[in-house]
Amino acid sequence: MREIEKQISDLKSDQYDKLTRPVDAFITFEDEDGYIIAQEFEPEYTFFGSQKPAKKEFMDDELFLHESTEPTNIIWENRHWTPADYAKRTAQVVAIIGGLLVCSFLAIYFCKSYAIDNAKVYPVIKAESIYNNVFQRNYTSLKYFGTQEYDEFSNNGAPLAGYYQTYCSINSQLAGGDNATEFNYVKDPICDRITTDKLKTLSANQAVTIGIVAINFILRMVIIKLIIYIGKDTESEQTRLITNGVFIVQFFNTALLLLMVNANMNEQGGFFSLVSRQTGIPDFNSQWFNEIGTTLVGAMLFNIYWPVIEFFIFAGIRQLKRTLDSKSLRRYERTKTTNIQLYIELYSGPVFFIHYKYSSIINITFVTMMYGVGLPVLFPIASISLLVLYSVEKLMLHYSYREPPMYDEKLNKNALAILTWAPLLFLAFGYWMLSSQQLLSNDFIPDLTFSDTDRRSDHLISSIF
Repeated sequence: MREIEKQISDLKSDQYDKLTRPVDAFITFEDEDGYIIAQEFEPEYTFFGSQKPAKKEFMDDELFLHESTEPTNIIWENRHWTPADYAKRTAQVVAIIGGLLVCSFLAIYFCKSYAIDNAKVYPVIKAESIYNNVFQRNYTSLKYFGTQEYDEFSNNGAPLAGYYQTYCSINSQLAGGDNATEFNYVKDPICDRITTDKLKTLSANQAVTIGIVAINFILRMVIIKLIIYIGKDTESEQTRLITNGVFIVQFFNTALLLLMVNANMNEQGGFFSLVSRQTGIPDFNSQWFNEIGTTLVGAMLFNIYWPVIEFFIFAGIRQLKRTLDSKSLRRYERTKTTNIQLYIELYSGPVFFIHYKYSSIINITFVTMMYGVGLPVLFPIASISLLVLYSVEKLMLHYSYREPPMYDEKLNKNALAILTWAPLLFLAFGYWMLSSQQLLSNDFIPDLTFSDTDRRSDHLISSIF
């Protein structure tokens, strides 16, 4: 023990100046001019993230000035975590989020694949046109060919040409018409399969639409908990991470996942052929808009009424807890809580979580910019969604939320920095859609004498750049 004390004493004697030399200082300015001058000495970074050298030195060391955060913005219980702790916890959180995204991918992939494969069984037809022009409104002949096609399809899996669908469509019209009894028109049982298959396809598509929103909500709550676990020491930094994390997951589920699980990019070659689905959709064509575009619009429409639904759900939960506590709908004098803190927690409004509000705004903007050229309806949908979100949040801030902490400007700057990338998606995907002759016109599609695949668009990256 004495030897250790002697080493400490020698260290202080030999390096007293170094050990007592201050490395940080808190400075306050009496006027705005001093603050403006101090901003010139804030750290600057290159495009690749490395810090530039200081403009001045102080006591033979580089001089950097950092703006101190507000005391209410500091999470004091997280101040003891080291960079190694942050790295370890961040790796764990990234691994968990990656696993959740894989599960989300598989769920949406199987539902949407089932819906698309089930819909492909039946070709797109105009039943009245076939009935009038091909069969000359001869119901007996239509019934014969429709029944024969159904038998071959059921027994041998032969592809349908449209006669079976036409027969069932006309049969349904005649069986439900005014002359059904007079001419003995009855609904043919073989047509029940079309009804069942269409119902399954509709259910699978609706499951994907609702599933995207439900998965986004679940992942949002999980990501908030996981990023809080990382243990950042300021509210602004923690909120920034939550905003970015929730946005990335929501954007992946809403915009990228639907694009990836149904893509067939074998025609593009190279890397793209490795991430393709053989029976997928090769381009932004009519099939994509019918099957993927409608699902995407449905998911975006849900953003309009979700803030209102969320408000009533959580308001109802709060009211139920208060009613069970006081056994009254309005009078809260009686309570089962045992201390004042529990009482305040129960009867105060909800905490104002700004992070997933930011992420929702960014996600709506990015999805709209990404597909807006081909789906212009997304622009009014996005406008209404943002208006509803603004109105609900404005009312909640005035009448419901607790007072939020004093956030600094970093969170707002982070959101604006992310939003600057949205126009690039608009330009990239817009250029791709507008360069597709198949999407805009069929006049310039080259004639094919023979093709071994119908998954061909002749719209290649190499041909437009």
